Amino acid sequence: MAKKTRIVGGMTQQFYHTIPDDKDFIITSPKKESIFEFLSQIGFDKFPEFIKDILVKIEKHTIIDITDGPGDEKQDILTMTPDGHRCLIQCKHSININSHYSGDELDRIVSACLRKNCKHAIFVTNTDLTPQAKKYVTDKEYLRGWPEASDPLVVEYWNDNKIWDKIKNNSDILNKWFGNLGQTHGLRNFKFELSVQNMPIDESSNSSNCFDSILDQLVALKKIHESSDGKYFGKLKDETEFCIEKWFLIPSKLNINYSVRNKAGEFINTPQYCISIEVIISQNAKYSPNEIIPLIVRFLLQDTLQSVAENSWWHLVASQAKSFIFLHDLGETRQITLNAAETFVKISNEITSEIDYISLHPTYFNLKSNDEDEDSIFIDKTAGIQVIQLFDQPINPYYVYEQQIVHLAQLEKYKTYSFKAVKGIDSHLMMRVRRIINHEWVAIQYNDDTLLWGIPPDVDDKSISYIESKLKVLGLQMLDVREEDRDELLDNIRTDMPPPTYQITSELNNLIFPIDLSSRIFWLSKDLSNDALIDVDKAMKLLEFKWYYENINGFDNAGGNSEIKSHTSELPNMLADIMTIRGKKMLDIGILNKPYSINLRFRDADVCCSNSLALRNIEEFKNVYNAIERFIISNEQIDFEKFNL
Repeated sequence: MAKKTRIVGGMTQQFYHTIPDDKDFIITSPKKESIFEFLSQIGFDKFPEFIKDILVKIEKHTIIDITDGPGDEKQDILTMTPDGHRCLIQCKHSININSHYSGDELDRIVSACLRKNCKHAIFVTNTDLTPQAKKYVTDKEYLRGWPEASDPLVVEYWNDNKIWDKIKNNSDILNKWFGNLGQTHGLRNFKFELSVQNMPIDESSNSSNCFDSILDQLVALKKIHESSDGKYFGKLKDETEFCIEKWFLIPSKLNINYSVRNKAGEFINTPQYCISIEVIISQNAKYSPNEIIPLIVRFLLQDTLQSVAENSWWHLVASQAKSFIFLHDLGETRQITLNAAETFVKISNEITSEIDYISLHPTYFNLKSNDEDEDSIFIDKTAGIQVIQLFDQPINPYYVYEQQIVHLAQLEKYKTYSFKAVKGIDSHLMMRVRRIINHEWVAIQYNDDTLLWGIPPDVDDKSISYIESKLKVLGLQMLDVREEDRDELLDNIRTDMPPPTYQITSELNNLIFPIDLSSRIFWLSKDLSNDALIDVDKAMKLLEFKWYYENINGFDNAGGNSEIKSHTSELPNMLADIMTIRGKKMLDIGILNKPYSINLRFRDADVCCSNSLALRNIEEFKNVYNAIERFIISNEQIDFEKFNL
């Protein structure tokens, strides 16, 4: 029998030390075990010299003598403190993290202070003391029997954590003693790219010289100055400096869902003109690129981006901040990313985070929990109205391809269907036919006035006759499509029909930037709970109001006709036509189930913030909802002219 072999993979311990202007010191605090491993890299023979450097460079002591070794009466270092007292320092180095020193060691250093005329003592170890030894120091038990009560001895101890706190921000000591531990340098400065474009995209515009004008304005405003090598320099109020160069941005390098609204004929990943901004952090303190970048963006562009035309806006992209570090052990440079990219918009005076601009404020709205994560649904706090934003955005090219594969498979399947057709109908009537036929049947628009639909082979004749009777009420004459014509038609669709490239989404987490502010749709809805029945006459009155309301807002449901024919079974679908986009305001009334549902969708080219638009639309929704509620419950007739503002 073959012997089983286990292969075990492992990695040797790696040490990464970061000097005070590096990332780890900015955002992390190491664990006690890590500090011990860090300090243990200094051998016992060098430990007193290491402590001497701390005393001189950080504590500002003056060295009198160093007497390390056997027979030194536990006196390793003798110094003079800044206030003129002699200080005795005892160093204890260990390679065992569990090695804790007791009070006996402290007793010995106190005795040595008496002999050496020292008024200050420090016990130093790279591990720790026992709790009893710490109590010996904190409770000043060492003063028992001290001869000079008016001028007492001061004893302190330095353990691993205290040593770390003293050295972590001192580059001289860190560079000298830990230069072999893969140091990283360079995080007191970082770079990011900033692009600007006017939205919606104007195909006739040329953005190549966009920043020439901006930089000239900044120089004129004395916010920056130009150097002889073509770079620009500036400074924020907190003394943070920055350097600007003209550059370009690659959209695919951004770590956000970003898709350039390209001009016709451009590649999807066409580089964008931008400026590269290097930020130099002058103060030796913690900082956050997420806070500094918006400050620089507003400092540079708040007053320099001029007002734009109505329903236009400025779109800004600040790439993720990056910095170069140097790994000493490897002798190589690495580039690391410090944050995520962020997008901004400027409509009037203020530059605002794009995601904040299209979000509904928690002061007015509650975000409804949604386990399916399909829609971001908000509830108005005052009236309980549900608000969903719909965004028109490009489809990821991968999903476009995936849909094409599914589409081709469906076309093959449809060759088993029997097809019917109607000719000489307009787009509005086509939508009515689509709503009447079974949702499992496939409907295809052949040209401007011809609609075909395929019936699966397993559908019984009775169901087909029922649907055809509804269509005949509309005055439509149905034509049979021959099998050879069907196959030719489907083959033509395979080669000629382009795949969809845009989709509507409502989930904020799935948004693609830049967001088309001029094409947002606000879907407001609220249930109407009551026991009132809606008969045909009432449904017709509601349909009359729906068509009147949509007509004054840009859409003629009658298609220019003074009279249209309809089957009564169409009424619920005509009242609630959620799947179509029409005009500026779309009213849909769901009457098939209780409670009834009132839906009003607003499509306005206004580019103001979503919160303001939602609050404004809520006021109109209330008027429409109240009029419908009074009509259904109390038979109070709707005043049409009230809505013709």
